[in-house]
Amino acid sequence: MELHGMLHTILSELHIGMLVLATGMIILWLIAARSRREEIRTLAIIADRTAYVAAIAGLAALVLAALAGLYTTWEWEAVQSTVLTRNKIMISALSMAFWGMLVYVRARQGEHVWQRPAITGLYLALTLGGFATIVLAGSLGGVASLKGTILDPFFDALKLNRYVMLVLPQPINYSLIVVTLVVTVWSFWVARSGKGDRGKAR
Repeated sequence: MELHGMLHTILSELHIGMLVLATGMIILWLIAARSRREEIRTLAIIADRTAYVAAIAGLAALVLAALAGLYTTWEWEAVQSTVLTRNKIMISALSMAFWGMLVYVRARQGEHVWQRPAITGLYLALTLGGFATIVLAGSLGGVASLKGTILDPFFDALKLNRYVMLVLPQPINYSLIVVTLVVTVWSFWVARSGKGDRGKAR
């Protein structure tokens, strides 16, 4: 069990690192692509490709970490016994949806993802949603395992109870699910409808 727990921990650290890297590279692209200097614009291209690879690796590690946690680290009865762990599973699933759609959109559009405002806006929305959910899921995991979280300084500064704040009420859970479904449908529609424009750009 210790080996299995170690595997879950390693995969958790890996997917968080990869997805944070992907987020950082996308932000770097936004900054570098505005430059008129050729070397800075080249940096933007490298940042975009790095973000794509990091998102794929992070998504794969996220799925494996979830499976390792469900089937080797936590007993299913224990997972279902608390609202905190159920919320973590739901938020992790939402994160998979955000990052999965980001990879899908990037795979469909290639580097043309940055050439259409609608697709660029969708790509950034998926990035922000993916980053927010991965931070929240990681924090829920930290609280569930009685460890610290990245949000602790925020909670401490505002004198908030982390256990209360991280347990989302059912209406918010349902709202997040609906938003994710809408974003997923929107992603499919925008990515597929943009295929023709991508071909014309070539």
